[in-house]
Amino acid sequence: MEIFFIIFGFLCILSVIYFLIPMFYAHKFDKKVFQHRCDDPEHPCYVHFEDYPDMSRTPYECSYSSRSKIRGYIYQNKERKEFKGFVILSHGMFGTHVQYLVDVAYLTREGYQVLCYDQYGVGLSDGKKQISLAHGIKVLHVVIKDVEKNNLNHDLKITLYGHSWGAYCSLGVLDQHPEIEKAVCRSGPIGPLRAGMNLVAFNNPKFYKIFRLALPLCFYIVMGKENVVSSTSRFKKNPHTKVFITYSENDPMVNMKNSQYYYFSKHLNKQVQLQLTSHGLHNNIITEESYASFINKTKEYFEIEKMEDPLKKAQARKRFLSNLDRADMVIYQSKVKDSILDFMKD
Repeated sequence: MEIFFIIFGFLCILSVIYFLIPMFYAHKFDKKVFQHRCDDPEHPCYVHFEDYPDMSRTPYECSYSSRSKIRGYIYQNKERKEFKGFVILSHGMFGTHVQYLVDVAYLTREGYQVLCYDQYGVGLSDGKKQISLAHGIKVLHVVIKDVEKNNLNHDLKITLYGHSWGAYCSLGVLDQHPEIEKAVCRSGPIGPLRAGMNLVAFNNPKFYKIFRLALPLCFYIVMGKENVVSSTSRFKKNPHTKVFITYSENDPMVNMKNSQYYYFSKHLNKQVQLQLTSHGLHNNIITEESYASFINKTKEYFEIEKMEDPLKKAQARKRFLSNLDRADMVIYQSKVKDSILDFMKD
């Protein structure tokens, strides 16, 4: 009998440890990813507004609360006087809307005005931290209401456009906005809990394999119940908006089974149009070759920054910047870009 209690007690201790370790990890993960402000990485390889001389922009600001503002810009092509529609673009994680000027460039050239805002706790916007993925839906809801209230779209049809976190927000907000005509969702996850699990699996596969049974509960406790509700379940309440979803089957960030694409491929919906590409990684609007060029240039820049001789570093940096053509590195995956534009103009 004593042996039974010893074994039982030992198993109880192991069970507690099995949950405490991933609980600590989930808390650390949440703090590292969301509980701080976010800006773009400090290196010159990301595209800048100045790289697109055919674009103009006007500052955008709306009140999120009595103490905080959401900010961004409304972009348009300088040559255009009339526009096809008004796009609200929601950016992904680990940076600001500036990383999406690649998307803005082709949309404005096609005749759309594009409102890009920075999420709460990101870039131009107020906020000491980003809070959570689900919180991004609340921010987008506020932006949509502000646009509609002040007719910033000048009666043009509104299209939501999001990538990754932004795709989750763009689909997830539609239960509150059936008046929205269309939404474009690129590489979007179904929900925050699974997205968190995917990031753990991507960054620490061995840890994930050991603790995958405990991680869902740990993430639920740490991140809160609002992060349980998926973007797809929210969308079920919308009977009107048409959605275009594009996803790459070699996406390393959003697991296929946690992708919006996968969900709607198993639960067909007449409102939803799907596209699956074989290549494109987590950003299939550009080619993998284009992404590789960006990565190589980034590595080259950081190698220069490691130089100890100040004079040689300054000379190398000057040569690097003089030969850097950020916009020229961007090669669109025409299949994806053209499909999005066809969907938007139908």
